[in-house]
Amino acid sequence: MTRILVLSTWPALYPMAGGGGTPIEGDMFAAFLAAGHEVDLVLPPS
Repeated sequence: MTRILVLSTWPALYPMAGGGGTPIEGDMFAAFLAAGHEVDLVLPPS
């Protein structure tokens, strides 16, 4: 198992109004978890 630390300057990772956000972040995290990795996500307060 590998631990992956994700740091973000954004208070959320879901798609934002106006077409912003990251549409593939759900796929990325799902792939990491399916491969047996442990993912830690650090977000600033919203």
